[in-house]
Formats: sequence, structure tokens, C-alpha cells
Amino acid sequence: METKNKIITKNVARLDSRAALRRFSLSINVRRFTCDSNGVLLANAAVPASEQKAFPFHLFGEFDRQGGYAIADMIAKEKANTILFSVYVWGMNTPLFFFNPLATINNKLKKGDVVFVYVDDLTAPNTFTFIVVSAQQGSYASLTSQSNISQIDDNGAWGAFKFFDVKYTWVNDEQVYQPVYSIQTRFNSAYKSDTFDPAAFLYTEQKQDVRTLVLPIEIILNQYIGLTSFLAFENELLNLSFNLYL
Repeated sequence: METKNKIITKNVARLDSRAALRRFSLSINVRRFTCDSNGVLLANAAVPASEQKAFPFHLFGEFDRQGGYAIADMIAKEKANTILFSVYVWGMNTPLFFFNPLATINNKLKKGDVVFVYVDDLTAPNTFTFIVVSAQQGSYASLTSQSNISQIDDNGAWGAFKFFDVKYTWVNDEQVYQPVYSIQTRFNSAYKSDTFDPAAFLYTEQKQDVRTLVLPIEIILNQYIGLTSFLAFENELLNLSFNLYL
């Protein structure tokens, strides 16, 4: 599209480097629940073999979330071979199985959770896998919406918050072999991604009963940057902790 001689009015802000004034801690739990077509939770042994696999989840990336994480899911499903049916915020959108008295999945969700629903088949689904992202305190959706900022700089990614690393805590060791992607989108849906391998940060002296790593992922948060990873089937709980500096 021709843009020459098109005049717009913009606010030109001066960007300064300074010491962070405050720190905001965000601790996120990622859990998996698998249920049948009535919303009844299934034990792991009852989950069909085809659905006993790692499922993707996506963090931050408000621009992509507004489109159902279309970009992040396109990248993730190439590895996971999953079918993402919907993404919603519990309390803001009508969830599946809400009025079904058999639906024990409803007891696992709280307002402000971001819920990813995967199905085994889009035409006639029998198995539903819920990947639930929740904050340990407060509403995850509200807390992360603060990364949606005004566009005040044409020259690159700008954000109000920054984190320098991610504390990564798991239960089952299969989890540490799941990659983490940082996905940088643009206003026109172009994107680029980088990959981190948590297992690469295991050290030889690490005790077997210590399942915590610090991943050196440094990001300035805005609506165009997000993280994508996978929850191993064997690992029903993953905790990710961020110190966000303002």
C-alpha cells in the first residue's frame, strides 16, 4: 500500500533508561484436566491413548489472544498435533458444560482463568482436554491485560513491564523436555519466534528431588510478545513465576 505523502499526527515520547521503581510478582499455575463429552473428569488411565500427549498453552500476547491465539497455535500444533477448539476467560465467556450437573470440570475453574479447550475431533468430539492458566493470587486475565499498552514508539517493541527470567517448577520430569517459544508478532500478523530448551539449563549437580529451574528469558512486555510451551501429559501441574519490573 502506498504511504508516501500520507500525514498522521503522533505523540513522540522520550524513552529513558532508569532504575525500576517497583516490582510486581506474578505466579502462574498451568494445569490439565481431561473430560468426556458430558464434562466428567477422566482419570489418566481412562484417557484415550491418542490424547495422552503434551498440550500447548500460551501466555501474554494480548494481540494474538484477541484472535484465539491463531499465530501461537499455528506454531505449536505443528509439534503437538492438537486441535484447539476455543480459548476463553472464565467469567467473561460462556464455558462448555456450564449447566450440566454431571460436569465436574466446572469445579476446577475460577473467574479470571484463561482456558484452552482441545478436542480429539472437531466434527464429533468425544474427549475434551482443558489447559487452565490461573494466577495464584487475583485474576490472571486481568493481571496480564496490563501488557496491552498505547503505541507511543514506532521504532521497536515498547512496554511498561519487563522481566529478566522465569522461575520454572514442575512435578514430573517429562515436563523439562518441553520447549518454550517466545513469539513476537507485529501489527499485520507477521511474526518471528525463538526457542528455549529448559533441559539445557539442568546442571549436573542438581538434586533429583529439586524440580525448579531459572530460565534466562528476558522480555519487555507489550501486546505483541508472548510465550508458548507445552504441558506434558505426565505433568498435570506447572508453575511459572515472573518478577515484572516497572
